Amino acid sequence: MISRVAVACLAWLAAVLSARADLPGTLAPAAAGDGHLWWVVESPEPKEESRADDGKRFLLMHHAALEPAPTERLVTRLFARPDALAAEDATVYIVTPREGDRRRMVLSLRTARNPEVGHWYTVPRQGPEILAPIERDGELVGFTVAGESLYALLRVEREGAATPELVLLVLPPQGAGTPAWSEVPPPPFDAASAVTLATIDGRVHAVGTKGGVPFILRREADAWINAPGAIRLGQTPTGEAIGAIGVGNRVVLVERKNGAESPARIELSNLRPDGFAPWASFTEPSTPWFVGGLGPDAAVLALDERARGTVRMISPSASAPTEPVTLAPPSLASGRWIHLPIVGFLSVALVLAAVIFGSDSYLDPARLRQDGIDERPAARPVRRGAHGGAEERESPNEDDEARPIGAPLSQRAVGFTVDLLPALAAVWWFERGNPLDLLQVPVFMTDLEGGRAALLALGIAWAFATVGDLCFGRSLGKRFAGLEIRSSKGGPASFGARLVRSLASAIVVASPIVQLVALIHPRVLGPAEMLSGTCVVDARGEA
Repeated sequence: MISRVAVACLAWLAAVLSARADLPGTLAPAAAGDGHLWWVVESPEPKEESRADDGKRFLLMHHAALEPAPTERLVTRLFARPDALAAEDATVYIVTPREGDRRRMVLSLRTARNPEVGHWYTVPRQGPEILAPIERDGELVGFTVAGESLYALLRVEREGAATPELVLLVLPPQGAGTPAWSEVPPPPFDAASAVTLATIDGRVHAVGTKGGVPFILRREADAWINAPGAIRLGQTPTGEAIGAIGVGNRVVLVERKNGAESPARIELSNLRPDGFAPWASFTEPSTPWFVGGLGPDAAVLALDERARGTVRMISPSASAPTEPVTLAPPSLASGRWIHLPIVGFLSVALVLAAVIFGSDSYLDPARLRQDGIDERPAARPVRRGAHGGAEERESPNEDDEARPIGAPLSQRAVGFTVDLLPALAAVWWFERGNPLDLLQVPVFMTDLEGGRAALLALGIAWAFATVGDLCFGRSLGKRFAGLEIRSSKGGPASFGARLVRSLASAIVVASPIVQLVALIHPRVLGPAEMLSGTCVVDARGEA
């Protein structure tokens, strides 16, 4: 299926580059390369109230199959519409138009992806790399890249000659000394017919007419041979063969069939040694369009009324493209780190809510009485028991208990670890992989997709501990560490208070750094305890 799309794209591209005026509705220039789509659109006229136009009216756009969301990215602005684009892997090559005495310039840009945040950036940072210009005159009818070597096919008018001739130029990779364009044997096609170049399965192919019959030829060394698989376009069914493209290592033929329909239908066929195998068809878009390989599938790229890109995918098992999906500009939602500001916001909100609504648990009653703020009577002096044993604390009210002190953070960490271990073991049993990957913390993750196992383990551990806290006042881990949840004013904590604490502790699990608030609290209370009016105490000692 991919190869059919590839053939379709090549076929279409061949006709587009050599006879754009004869193919209304095609998007030129455009290129596809191993999971990347590149195309050029013209920006609208600037409004009078806007800033002065810098003259760069043409926008080079990019879409990658790896994007988590369907997006289009502005790569760079150009002064003029390029004559052609070619793509290989994540690199795009641009041919600027010839104007007067100015030669055709060849530019190179590469897009790279930040593995941490998932966003794309352009290399080199300072702007496109300038390659050797195309010195020869003539109409550029084909342009492609294979193995980092560039190929430019020109239709040149010879003085005194009745018909033009084809000239094929090759620019070797940049690492090969000081590269310059050199002339090599062109494909043996009728120069006056529609001719173009394409790369299929890493090798250069030419689509054109030979003796009035369309052919696809493949370049081997300096010779042109018939591409394998009986790829003779003259054998096509009734219809107009637009060209051929490559997706993976397969070749796909693209045809336009009018019949009695309007608009025409575009049909893709897979080329095989014994003929053609129909693959998919779709109505030709009324707006500029392009078809090419995008990852394992084919993609039909078209522009909507506002010149925004839309993509329809064609899987190997489908006979028609999917519904169009509009490509939106990249935003925070398209990045994989969007959870970081959310977790940060929730962490700050939890601390602020704990300070504001839990101020009573934060303030020290003894300090308030000393400052004359708390009017409650102070506790009576401590006296010894009758046998000189443990101390007793008398208060003016028998119900007035001393406020408990929170257990050390190290002891609480032991309890949470015990709650976490069963979840880690269960998740690792099903997920396998590196066990250290399960120890990630959400607030320090930049890729939630890559940390799915760790998130699942933390979620299970939190749910397991919450059930114990709500039902018994202490989870299994707290029981093992000798901890229990009490009211911050003394006595048992209510179910509602324990519920609020459990919900707030989900933020603490995602962002453990907020628990450091307990280090500066007079009674070692974390933000979840401050907000809920509870306290995690050592059940084995005195309150």
